[in-house]
Amino acid sequence: MPGRRVGKRNASGASTTSRTSSRRSTSQPPPTTPATDKSAKKTEKNRVISPRSDLANEMKRNFSIGKEGEEGDVPMDGNVTPSTNQLKKLKVDDDVKMDDNDDLSELEEKLSKRSLVENQESYLLQKFNSLPNGTMLVVGQGDTGQLGCGEDIMERKKPYPVKALEDKFMKIIACGGMHTACIDENHTIYTWGCNDEGALGRTCATDEEEMEPAVVSLPEDAGKAVSLTCGDSHVAVLDDAGQVYVWGNFRDGSGPLGLTQGSTKKVSPVKLQLNEFVVKIASGSDHLAILANSGVAYTFGSGGTGQLGRGGRYFSDRGGRRGAVFVLKPAPVRFQTRKNRLSMNETSSSQAFTPRQGILTPSQSKNKCLVDDLFCSGLSTFVVSGGKVYTFGLNNYRQLGHGDTDNKFAPTCSEDYSKYQFQHICGGEHHVIALDNEHNVYAIGRGQDGRCGVVNPERAEKEEKHFDEITVLTKLNLPNTEDNHVVEIASNGGVGYCCMSDGTGYSWGFGTNLQLTSGEEDDIYEPQLLQGGRIKDKQILSVSVGGQHGAFLVDLSEKEQPADKKE
Repeated sequence: MPGRRVGKRNASGASTTSRTSSRRSTSQPPPTTPATDKSAKKTEKNRVISPRSDLANEMKRNFSIGKEGEEGDVPMDGNVTPSTNQLKKLKVDDDVKMDDNDDLSELEEKLSKRSLVENQESYLLQKFNSLPNGTMLVVGQGDTGQLGCGEDIMERKKPYPVKALEDKFMKIIACGGMHTACIDENHTIYTWGCNDEGALGRTCATDEEEMEPAVVSLPEDAGKAVSLTCGDSHVAVLDDAGQVYVWGNFRDGSGPLGLTQGSTKKVSPVKLQLNEFVVKIASGSDHLAILANSGVAYTFGSGGTGQLGRGGRYFSDRGGRRGAVFVLKPAPVRFQTRKNRLSMNETSSSQAFTPRQGILTPSQSKNKCLVDDLFCSGLSTFVVSGGKVYTFGLNNYRQLGHGDTDNKFAPTCSEDYSKYQFQHICGGEHHVIALDNEHNVYAIGRGQDGRCGVVNPERAEKEEKHFDEITVLTKLNLPNTEDNHVVEIASNGGVGYCCMSDGTGYSWGFGTNLQLTSGEEDDIYEPQLLQGGRIKDKQILSVSVGGQHGAFLVDLSEKEQPADKKE
C-alpha cells in the first residue's frame, strides 16, 4: 500500500485473524437482560419493522393479502400466504401470462419472474424523501483528502463544513476507510478522498482532484440513488429500481482481492447482476451484504474470517481451490446445519412483522431462509430471521455473542443478540455497537481505547478505564428519557458516535485521530457530548465514522429551545 495510507496510529492495533491483546480483565460487566414485563401496547409500539416489511406495508395499501375469501388487514403472525384468487389479481408484465387454470404453485412460479409490486420504486423513493436535509460537516484526519477541504486542510479538531458542498442539501452520508461519499436531495452522488483502489468511482489525474468533492455518474439506465454504504476501499449504491451499483476494491490479508468476477478494482460504477429487487445494502470493511425483497440475503467480497456466511472454512479464504471468483460473485447466505436451519413457516411471538407478499420463498437459497434484516460490522455480518439474530465472521473477542472465540463460517444463532430487537448493528473489526428498538445502545467485544464506550468499575480511577474484553452485550450510559433518546449510531475502527432525538450527539473511543470533537488526542471511555461552535445549538441529523475521520449531517438553522429554557 502507498505510504500515504498510514495514519497516526492504528486504532485496531491487532491482526484481523488472531487475538493480539494479552491483557484480559478478570472482571466482566454484568449481563444485561431486557425487561420481560411489557404491556401489549408497548409491544405493539416496538414491533420490529424490517426493510422487507416496510415494502409489505406499502403493498397492503394497494391490495389485501390474507386467507382465501377474507378481507381487511394482514394478520400479524408473519406467516401469510396469498390465496390463488389474490395472486391472480396481481398485475403482471405482458411477458408473464396468467391462466385461470393455474394452480397456486404455478402462479407463484410465474410471479417470481417479476417485481412483486409495481410501485416498489415509489416505496424506496418515499423512504429517501422522508429523510431530513442537512449540511455536511467533517472532523479528524484528512491526509488523503477524506475531509474534502482541499490540500491545505489536513485535519480538523472540530466539525467543519465541506466548503464545496455548503450550498447542497445532503440526505445520506457515509465514511469509508480513507474516503467519503454522500447523496444530496437531488440523488446526486459525491465522493472524495483516497482513490488508490478506485473508491471514488471516478478517475482523478492528480491528488488534488481526489481531495475535492466531485460527482459520480451511474450508468445511463440506472435509477435514482436512494442509499449508499462505504467499506475500506469500496462504495455501494442502491437505486430506486432496487438495483445495486458498486465500485472500488476488496482487500484481505494477502492484498487486493478484486471487486467483481474476473476483475481487479473498478474505478467506475458497475451494476450487480441480481435477478432481485433489493431493499437494503450494508458494507463491512471488505465485504457487502444485500437484502432482497424476496427474503434472500446475499454476500460477496473478502470472506477469510467467515463474514460471507456461506459455510465452508476452506472456500472462504479467496474461494479456496474454486478461486476468487467464488467469493466475488454475490450468492445467498446459507444455513449449513439442521440445528441452524430456519423453517419457512417458523413463527415467534417476537417475530418481525414481515408479511410474505406473493412468492417469497427464496428459490436461490437451499435453506429457504427468509431474512428480515441484515447488518455488517468490520469483519462480521448479522442477519435477523424469525425473531432471532444469526451472526457470522470474526469472533476473536467474542463479539458475535456466542461466548467462545471461534470464527463462525455459517450463520449461527446468538442467544445474547436474540434477546433484543435491533434497529442497527455496526462496529469495527473487534467490537460491535448495537441500537435496539427501545433506543438502548449496547457494546460487546474488545474494549481497548474505549471503543465500546463502557467504563470498567475496577479501573474507574485509572487513566485507562476500559474493559480489555466485554463478553456479553452491555448497555452504554446514555441519557435516554421519554422525551429524548438515541436515534442513530455509527462505529468504525476504535470510535463510536450516536445522535439523539433532541439533536445532540455523543462520541467515545480512540482519540489520536481527533475524531471525537474534543480537540484533544485523549481516548474517551464513555459517551461524551459532541463539541464545536458550528454544531452548538444545531440539530445533528446523522453521523458516520471512517478509519481516521468522521462526518455529521447537521441542520444549521437555529434549534428551537424548550419552553422552560426560553424562560
